[in-house]
Amino acid sequence: GIEDRGLLEGTLVIITSDHGEAFGEHEFWSHDWALYEEMIHVPLLVQLPGGRRSAVSDVPLDGIEVHDLVLETLGVTSVEEASDGPRRPNAEWFHTDGLGREKGVPGPPLETLARDLAVWFEGSRKWIVSSRGEVALYDLSSDPGETTPLELTDAERTAALERARAWWDAHPPAARTGEALDAQTLDRLHDLGYAGDEGEQ
Repeated sequence: GIEDRGLLEGTLVIITSDHGEAFGEHEFWSHDWALYEEMIHVPLLVQLPGGRRSAVSDVPLDGIEVHDLVLETLGVTSVEEASDGPRRPNAEWFHTDGLGREKGVPGPPLETLARDLAVWFEGSRKWIVSSRGEVALYDLSSDPGETTPLELTDAERTAALERARAWWDAHPPAARTGEALDAQTLDRLHDLGYAGDEGEQ
């Protein structure tokens, strides 16, 4: 390993995942259609070069911030910070518009999954809002499994929907260009498990 070769002292080590996985919790399987903790709460372990002091944080981050951490450690300014400012104000948000189901797997009706979702945190309180108008609030300190949503007033529901819709309007999904991926990119995706056999999409 890198420690045996004497490289650990000068190496940035990051262990994480791009998503969690559901195994029947909340009637979901896989990781594509909901934003419950089993799907979005993943570990992030970072060892900085030079053996700097360790710490534990429960601040939510998104994947782009891992990218920025690598660049910052290497002394490189990220494109996002150079052009648009820090991305941290958006770290509390997640967005999904994916839709797909394995055949024969029980779960919610397919038509209920055709929606966008947003989630944000206020301390231990977690809001989940869908573009179909559903709003749920959980207190993770007393209900870490998100089994019982808290009661909400009409005003609270309306405010949450307005907040989510404002974010969706400001962050629309990226447009598809229609351009074919080059062979090198397809091969790399295949190596990572994100393409079919022999580099097929």
